[in-house]
Amino acid sequence: MKLVGIILTLFFFSSLPVLGQVKNIIEEVESVKKDEGHVKIIQDENISKLIERYQWAQSKQNGILGYRIRIFSQSGPNASSEFEQTKARFTSSYDDVEIHQSFDYPFYKIYVGDFRTRSDAMKVLVRIEKQFPDAFIVQTKINYPKLKFNE
Repeated sequence: MKLVGIILTLFFFSSLPVLGQVKNIIEEVESVKKDEGHVKIIQDENISKLIERYQWAQSKQNGILGYRIRIFSQSGPNASSEFEQTKARFTSSYDDVEIHQSFDYPFYKIYVGDFRTRSDAMKVLVRIEKQFPDAFIVQTKINYPKLKFNE
């Protein structure tokens, strides 16, 4: 029985980075909403304390581990202007994909997307590879996904 509890706890913690935007996930699940069922969670109070501690630690990090697509990385005298051109070309063609820019001396870099899985990144890479043939997937910290709750 303890093994099942440990496995469920580990599974729950693996999904918590997505839930980092919710103040207390237990209260959110247990809250009663109009025309919906009611969920009652019965657990040891130490689990709630552990979840709060985990959420606090996660809130101190800037994002979670995920994937982005690098579409540009260049240095040199023309890198700044090519950086701006590439950024404009991408945003005009793919306005549904978030763009992230960085300057790591001496390289200007453009990353796109915030993907939890490599397969999600691959779907977008297939879409953009004709226009950006040098694009490739990198594993990095990404922004927390936005949660959508039915109000």
